[in-house]
Amino acid sequence: AFYRRELLEAFPGFAKGEGAVLARAVARARAIAPTIEVVARMCEPPAAEALTKESEGATLLVVGSRGLHGF
Repeated sequence: AFYRRELLEAFPGFAKGEGAVLARAVARARAIAPTIEVVARMCEPPAAEALTKESEGATLLVVGSRGLHGF
């Protein structure tokens, strides 16, 4: 499996790009709904395990696309 650490080694600057996408998404969510707590985390793959773990006890889990057209 191709995990995040291998991706980071293969593509320097990838984490910075990930962080920028996350920061923009959080800022937009907070601007749209300022009374709702928005929590963001970057997690190691696989995504299903990370989402399950991070959403334990949550009322709502929102996921979306980075818009990379099938990447």
